[in-house]
Amino acid sequence: MFLLHSCNKNIVDDYPEESNCDRFAGKYLMYDPENDTNYELIIDCVPYESQYTYSEDSVFYDNFANLFSFGHRVDSEGHLDGTIIIPLTDKFGRRWNFSNNYGFDYENRINVLVGDSIYLYLNIDNTAYWQEDGVPYQSITSVHSGVKTH
Repeated sequence: MFLLHSCNKNIVDDYPEESNCDRFAGKYLMYDPENDTNYELIIDCVPYESQYTYSEDSVFYDNFANLFSFGHRVDSEGHLDGTIIIPLTDKFGRRWNFSNNYGFDYENRINVLVGDSIYLYLNIDNTAYWQEDGVPYQSITSVHSGVKTH
């Protein structure tokens, strides 16, 4: 007598899909080309329901360029886009305007995560504040790149 028995394995996909915002969260080793230095950047996901008034989820940068902490909206395609709260104050109390650096090449100059690599194209400018803050005028078009470490 033979007895045949088979298992019916039910696979349940109960893992929620990772949001565009969650993809960015983590620690990054970043490169600052203006100062030729590396720095650690921490990015946290901030859901829409939180304290920010963006209409979509956003990320919060802690220690951008060893100077700034600020929020940035994540669009539905997973790009860091939209308004950055201005003016931003650096850790020395100086004020700056930040904006996305699209130039004339929007498709190739979006702030995006590719695998574990992040590319942040930003304009950093103190035009409106340099005299009052008593510092030299600076207008920087920059790309900071980095690799996710955690």
